[in-house]
Amino acid sequence: MQIVGIADSSVAGARQSCLNAGWTAERIGATSLTEALRTGASNLTDDIEGLVASGVLEVLVEATGDPAAGIRHGLLGHSSGTSPDHGQRGGRRSSRTTAAASSLLAPGSCRHRPRYD
Repeated sequence: MQIVGIADSSVAGARQSCLNAGWTAERIGATSLTEALRTGASNLTDDIEGLVASGVLEVLVEATGDPAAGIRHGLLGHSSGTSPDHGQRGGRRSSRTTAAASSLLAPGSCRHRPRYD
């Protein structure tokens, strides 16, 4: 599995976190998604919308810890076909996330039922 892109509002902070975790500068040095796909490196960006809309993601991991941002990112992923509850690209979400989402989403805005597996 390849981590094609990492979106963060602070690219410098994300870069430092990756380096602190033991990643090499080359591993996070792709300057575009095209380069990331070609080389196997990861592209760091502050453009979550562009990353999600790129069409290259098979899985979207939302890990901000901010429920409102998580919902926004999840909805972006859902509209692009990479959300946790989109058919063959399915994934898991926690009951805590679902509870936060249900309090922030308008009734009827989510057509899928939560899974607690």
